[in-house]
Amino acid sequence: MEFKKWDKFEKILFSLLAIVPILGLTIVILFWYDIMQLLVGVTISGVGFILIFDLMINVVGINRQNDENNRYTNQNCSNFLLNISKIESEEKQVIKT
Repeated sequence: MEFKKWDKFEKILFSLLAIVPILGLTIVILFWYDIMQLLVGVTISGVGFILIFDLMINVVGINRQNDENNRYTNQNCSNFLLNISKIESEEKQVIKT
C-alpha cells in the first residue's frame, strides 16, 4: 500500500489532537480524589483518543481508496493493451490471407 504524505493541516491537527488526551490524563492524575474531576478527565481523554484514531483511520482510508483506484486503472490499461495486441494480430492474419 502506498501511503500519502500528510499535508501541513493534517500535521497541525494531529499535533493539536495529541494534546487532548494528555490534558485529560493530567486531570485524572491531579484530581483522582474528586469523582467529578475524574469523570471529566476520563471523558476528555476518551474523546481525544477517539479523535486521533478517527484522523488516522481517515488517512488510511484515503490511502486504500487511492490504492484501489490505481489497481483498477492499471487493470484497465493492461486490458486496453491486450485488446490492442489482439487487434494487431488479427490485422496481421487478415493481411496474410
